[in-house]
Amino acid sequence: MTLSPSLTKRIFLLLLLLFGLLALIFSVNIPLGESPDEYAHFKYVQFLAEHGRPPINMAERETVGYRSKWPPLYQYLAAPLARWGWSDGPDSLKDVSSNSRNAIALDGLNAMVFLHTDDESFPFRGIARSWRAARLASIALSLGTLIFLFLTLRYEFSALISLLITAAAALLPEFLFISAVINDDALLGFLTALFLWILWPLFRREGTWQRYLALGIVAGLAMTTKYSVLFLPFSLLWLHLLLKRPFRLLQGGLFAGGYLLMVSGWVFFVLYHFEQIKTFGLPKGLIAPFLLGGVDPTTRALAAAIKIGGYNAPTFNFFHAPWREWLQTFFVTALFPRADMSVWLWIPLLVFFIAALIGSLLSLRRSQKTAANTPSAHSPTRKSVNPQIRKSANPQILFSLGYILLFVPLPLYRFVITSNIAETAQGRHILFPALIPLAMLLGFGLRYWLKERGAAAALIALILFFSVSMAFAVWPKITLADFPPLPVKTSLDSPPQLLLNNDFGNGIRLLGLDFPDGADPNALPLTLVWQAQDVLDADYTVQLQLSDENDRLLGVWQGQPVNGRYPTRAWDKGDVIYDTVWLPVLGSAAIKSLNLSVALRAAGEDGGAARVISLPASVASKFNALPPQVTAGFQTRLLPRGDGFDVRDPYRYRSAMALNLNIPASGDAVVLQAPDGQRYAPTLALTGFTNAIAIFNVDWPWPAGDYNLLLLNEEGGVQKTIAKIARVQNRRRLLAAPPLSHPLNANFNDQFELLGYELPVNRVLPGEEFEVTLVWKALVVNNTSYKIFNHLLNAEGTQYGGQDRIPQGYYSAILWNPGEVVIDRYAVPVAANAPNGIYWLDVGLYPEDDPLAPLPLADTGQTGVKLGPVKVGGHPAASLPPAPPDVPR
Repeated sequence: MTLSPSLTKRIFLLLLLLFGLLALIFSVNIPLGESPDEYAHFKYVQFLAEHGRPPINMAERETVGYRSKWPPLYQYLAAPLARWGWSDGPDSLKDVSSNSRNAIALDGLNAMVFLHTDDESFPFRGIARSWRAARLASIALSLGTLIFLFLTLRYEFSALISLLITAAAALLPEFLFISAVINDDALLGFLTALFLWILWPLFRREGTWQRYLALGIVAGLAMTTKYSVLFLPFSLLWLHLLLKRPFRLLQGGLFAGGYLLMVSGWVFFVLYHFEQIKTFGLPKGLIAPFLLGGVDPTTRALAAAIKIGGYNAPTFNFFHAPWREWLQTFFVTALFPRADMSVWLWIPLLVFFIAALIGSLLSLRRSQKTAANTPSAHSPTRKSVNPQIRKSANPQILFSLGYILLFVPLPLYRFVITSNIAETAQGRHILFPALIPLAMLLGFGLRYWLKERGAAAALIALILFFSVSMAFAVWPKITLADFPPLPVKTSLDSPPQLLLNNDFGNGIRLLGLDFPDGADPNALPLTLVWQAQDVLDADYTVQLQLSDENDRLLGVWQGQPVNGRYPTRAWDKGDVIYDTVWLPVLGSAAIKSLNLSVALRAAGEDGGAARVISLPASVASKFNALPPQVTAGFQTRLLPRGDGFDVRDPYRYRSAMALNLNIPASGDAVVLQAPDGQRYAPTLALTGFTNAIAIFNVDWPWPAGDYNLLLLNEEGGVQKTIAKIARVQNRRRLLAAPPLSHPLNANFNDQFELLGYELPVNRVLPGEEFEVTLVWKALVVNNTSYKIFNHLLNAEGTQYGGQDRIPQGYYSAILWNPGEVVIDRYAVPVAANAPNGIYWLDVGLYPEDDPLAPLPLADTGQTGVKLGPVKVGGHPAASLPPAPPDVPR
């Protein structure tokens, strides 16, 4: 199929419009900060928008974050948009890592960067508006990338194939995802696409001096975007080597001149503000500011290699490294935003792209044979060669392969020095700078196997595959569809419909009530508008009672705010919480007025002070207008939820389940049965003449799975079973400790008890690791996040290893419940310079923000217990000492 130039242009413009629209939809719906490094990029953008320059000292760099040591070209482009998007509104988000209390709301079930609230919802204000405005820079740059991709493909392929490959790239989930967020890969993709578009005509003819100068300028700009393009200039040398053209001094000089001109500004800025010649001398003092600072392991390891810094790389065994997992992750993340995609998504694509690569290589082999049989330039029969075959006889395939390999060494080196698959196997690091060569190999391979018409059909199938996977597999993951935003704001937008301003004490104020639209045969929707006057140290339960003018009880409710999604311990001072409750009600005759009793109760308290509120007459009218509460076909069911979830969604720890029963059953006749057979009685129950309501509050020991509702007879037997009425999704927590070979029962300040430990191996060599398992028990609710210190001490008390860590690496003690048992298994590193001898592992806890205040042991006043012994180095001893030495602390 041949497309006319005008039709090609119209289709291409339509493709760009479609991509821009999709990217904008993604940008609006992807939660802020939930993409690689986006939070760090935005902090850099914010600083540039405010100051008009990058940080000029280490204090400013530490404030901005780890991206501040990198070139700021992308952030400079996004900064005006961020400034333009600013308006009145919140200037910060709830960063989970900055406040351990924020983790309470997630209960450790979702590793989000922020607690996402209605402050981020449309219409966007404040930081949410600024952040999303800055995202527009990535969309514009990726549109440019697609333009240069298409123009470069046209050098090798027909208009149809070029359009289809460009469409496949536009709908590639990872490309679309990164294009919709703040990420410097968008600019890197644009600049490398521009670089290759300028370079590609060199395959057909000699380049002018302007072309080499332009290549140098663009390569220099790429270097001031991201250091990962360090080897980009070698692609020009590779091209000349393939074409067997001499790289003339003038060409090299023009390229180098343009390159140095572009990088000189950033280099001068860094050296002027951060040079360390006095510390390290020449030339190390000039290199140091580009390598030191920040958390990037690659630059830290390079700095250590030239003796200007330190970096303790883990031991890496090349032959036993998880290469298959690394390669799999690298491939999957080049296609999709998440590495945990189903194999049924990426395996077909792996086969597809391997086939295309093999086709490219076979095409290259055929090209070589064709070239050998092609008449010389002086032969009169030269024009008889098939143009399609001659077109495939080119060095473009070899160039594309070599170009892609230029971006492999740095991720590999990073993997070797960190052994971290998730951090190093990120396919976007090759996808964006090598998009055009990857597209070229795809086109050459498909054309080899399927010719023009078949290649077009295969590309259409690829486009459809990407579209379907985007809609059904990728979209729910990247938009966090299973976690609706919390109905929380930093300020009150408008007064509640019923203004109250009731002070409940302890830093909690009920500003008023809203009455949202909605009707249910057995539930009345109410929104309690709370405000946090201070940071709270307890999780409060809300108890509601609805009664009529005769004090007859019509409805009850008990649950934590936002149905447990936003416990009071997670509240920040000033928060306004819109807590919608579908208050269960009984069938009743017409009523004249309604009163609502609101009480707060902390754990362990019998009850809290109640406030009785007279509801407006309009609410009583709505109550009377409800359909009949029970009909012949009405079934026992769960009532609507007020937490943003559907009743069919799983209930989590702290959630409240409200059930309407179509029989007047008493509270002791209704139970929920867990998958393991345990039964749970309702927290509250209310029985009427025709129906009953029951409230169940999901607690932390409840096992995950499907729950049955059992209706019991007077003898306690099962009268009726309603199977799988609800599903619970709880973190697996332990109520009892496993048998321990080393019991301790060490009490730390009546807050934690170290029940015991396991030490499978007690001999280790210097520089290696040994495993230890600690078994803890929480004694109280903790409002402080604690770290565990593990110090490997010799007989004199000198430390030669160990590490301080959050339990299980992420499970903050602020999430533990009284009586919960936590098993923490980890590897203890031993210092490479540890002398041979007998060592003990000193273990204790301290507040995460105050290492100098460790918790004391309740019985001795010391701050740690010693586990072991562990023999380091040398030959095994005949016996190990039974007890630790008395080491002064």
